[in-house]
Amino acid sequence: NPQNPQAWADLARARYQTAGLGENFDQTANQGAGQFTDSGVEKLRQATTAWQRYLALDPKHPDATLARLMAQAYSEVGLNDPAEAAEAMEIVTEEQPNAASYSALAQYAYIADQMRKGDLAAAKAVQLAPAAQRKLVRAQLANTKRQVIAAQAQRALADGRAGAGKAAP
Repeated sequence: NPQNPQAWADLARARYQTAGLGENFDQTANQGAGQFTDSGVEKLRQATTAWQRYLALDPKHPDATLARLMAQAYSEVGLNDPAEAAEAMEIVTEEQPNAASYSALAQYAYIADQMRKGDLAAAKAVQLAPAAQRKLVRAQLANTKRQVIAAQAQRALADGRAGAGKAAP
């Protein structure tokens, strides 16, 4: 039934789960952390297509657990689309507003170069964290932001060097 949001949600979840099975996932790659193979990446693409169809049906309360899975699918270990990962995490924060979900949103937003969104999510994560953990949460998210900015600067520098080597004689 193409108008049934639950059917699309179930399909997205099933395709995400199969992306991590068998020949779709190489558990020995990436220093033991594992890596999706080409067939696994294709399964992730199929999962996100089903996810987009689910969202297009405008469910009143989107499935936060599924949104978290889709954020992982869009992450750098999956499809490497941090803007979509941040968008999926926004759904999680709407349905499950807690320090952990806002921290994850901040991290995805920073990686997507959405610094304002990241800063707002980081501030909300700190606000929602237990008082004893606020300082730690603030420090961790500030460190994540610094690392992302440093990595972006290194890429820009490397791109500049590569571009300089291609200059006309």
